Amino acid sequence: MNKTKPIIIRGKQKDSHEDHKSHGVWKIAYADFMTALMAFFLMMWITSSMSENIRKGVATYFAPVGASANVAGTSSILDGGQSLEDVGALDKMKLEQSIFSPTTNYNASPKNKATDEPTSTESYDNKGSKSEAESAEKEQHVFEEAQNALKESILKDPALQQMSENILISITSEGLKIELIDKNNTNMFAVGSKQMLPNMQLALRQIATIITVLPNKINVTGHTDARAYGANAAYNNWDLSTDRALESRRFLVTSGFPESKIASVVGKASNDLLDSKDPFASSNRRISILVLRNGSIEEGKKQ
Repeated sequence: MNKTKPIIIRGKQKDSHEDHKSHGVWKIAYADFMTALMAFFLMMWITSSMSENIRKGVATYFAPVGASANVAGTSSILDGGQSLEDVGALDKMKLEQSIFSPTTNYNASPKNKATDEPTSTESYDNKGSKSEAESAEKEQHVFEEAQNALKESILKDPALQQMSENILISITSEGLKIELIDKNNTNMFAVGSKQMLPNMQLALRQIATIITVLPNKINVTGHTDARAYGANAAYNNWDLSTDRALESRRFLVTSGFPESKIASVVGKASNDLLDSKDPFASSNRRISILVLRNGSIEEGKKQ
């Protein structure tokens, strides 16, 4: 009688030592990953907490030779010594707002920190005058930086360069004055209208980029030449100059300029001619933007 031969299946028993070895590899990889992740977040935290000047120094240290420029040693008051010519660095000007904000009350009698008693009025007045003079000097420096930044931005942009004679920039006793005038057949607005032309929009947008970071308020004023509308016209130069000033204000605000920093919007018709010798000169048609000195703002409040 034939007996069925049993089938024997032999399996190799797994070495328990090898099994433990393979299971531990992922733990090492995960630990390395977590260590690297913590180091990354630590580096980001340290970088975000350091000053802009230190960050630039670190970036310059690791940059390839010849790929970075040394910005230290300039006369600029901004962090890192950068000039306002670099429009991207203008945000640093916000840090200077406390310098120009007239927060000190010079009429009040200050107290001595040690005795909590009022100091002498004479001593306080001297300190107050000195502080005012320092603030005025720093404000003048900032106006000069902003003036240079505006001129540089005009020279660097081919479109603005073509209208360089249409943009007048000066520093007066009242503040930084920027005037956009009609000249050389280049108009800022459509004839007899408040419709702003592309040239005006381009220039006004660039101006807004720079003056936005200044803490000072501005006045916007519209001017026309002496050429009058018809005798029976319902619209006149007063309306035109005011409408153009208002349109300029709207465009500045849409370009990012804070509306809270606009002190006044005025139309003067032909009462303040740029070229008094020729009342009909095209240069008399203009928009003036005056960045006010803080002294001018305070005087206006008193009046």
